[in-house]
Amino acid sequence: MTEDLRIKESNTLVNRNIIICFVILAVLAYVMELKKWANFKEDGKLVTATVVDYSTGRYASLTATFDYNKKVFQGKVQTSVLSEQWPQLVGRSLKALYSEKENMVVLLVFPEDFKAYHIKPDSISTWVRDHLVHY
Repeated sequence: MTEDLRIKESNTLVNRNIIICFVILAVLAYVMELKKWANFKEDGKLVTATVVDYSTGRYASLTATFDYNKKVFQGKVQTSVLSEQWPQLVGRSLKALYSEKENMVVLLVFPEDFKAYHIKPDSISTWVRDHLVHY
């Protein structure tokens, strides 16, 4: 009987330690993500990105091209626009923020984005905000 109690206590300790490890890992991942976004906002450069393609399904992505330092880049971009609306973005040019350090591009569509980066919203960004943004 005493051995059964010791085994239960041991299992309880192991389970508690596993939970504590997962919590610590989750907090670390969250902090790293916050740092990544802080670096992105600090290091990001304003570019004009033209949406060229999209894919839906399990690995949905939006692809755009943009010029930076006299080089043309093409890759996946992040956006708050719902993927169902992506076909309407193809061929359109939108303001975006690019971070070479984080290797990340984010389309600017919220009014807050324009205020934060001292950008006057253009007709395309206003159209996106009014019709396609997912809040």
